[in-house]
Amino acid sequence: AQSTPLRAAAIMVVSYGVSISLVEVSWKGQVKKALESPNDYSRFMGMFWTITGLVSMLFMLIGRVVLQRIGYAPAVLFTPASMAIAGSLFFVVSVVQDLAGPRPADAIAWSAYFGGAAVLFAKSAKYAFFDATKEIIFIPLDDASKSLGKAAIDVVAYRLSKSGGSVVLQIVIFFFGAISSVAGILPVALVFALVCFLWIHAAITASKFITNASDTVPQHVV
Repeated sequence: AQSTPLRAAAIMVVSYGVSISLVEVSWKGQVKKALESPNDYSRFMGMFWTITGLVSMLFMLIGRVVLQRIGYAPAVLFTPASMAIAGSLFFVVSVVQDLAGPRPADAIAWSAYFGGAAVLFAKSAKYAFFDATKEIIFIPLDDASKSLGKAAIDVVAYRLSKSGGSVVLQIVIFFFGAISSVAGILPVALVFALVCFLWIHAAITASKFITNASDTVPQHVV
């Protein structure tokens, strides 16, 4: 029984790193298409990270409120659901515009906006929602499972989360070519969809576990 929440936490960690890597690399490629000038690109990215910082602070303020007033389930599902929706829109728009051939700059901008939204929500929600809900999973566990589980996730899962997306992208580029083409975007999008499905399933599993352990969790969360 103790292995189920630990497995869910590990899948959540790996899925976060892989999904954001797949979207962020593809998204930056779309931004560079839309903004060919290095100065425009740097200005856009600077503005984007500024907005991300502001949204992160906002999420930090509301994250605790969501956990206390609304519940664990919405909090743990917020990050994967946001990433799945915005990321899927990004890949769909990217594929459609590539299949349609050369498009005006506005079409490229739309895919850049959706990809930016996915990265923004994922990065902004990391500390307020993702990390907080992940750590809560360990609270009801026994001491042995808690210490060994955290160690395994911190060492193995985090390394997989950082390298997994890069490995997928390298494989796609090797077999299908540049990820800026439809031949490259499609396999990346399929892997992204699978990862988001596993992530959401793990989040639901974690939510059920915390609900069953509700007599233990609230006194630590409040």
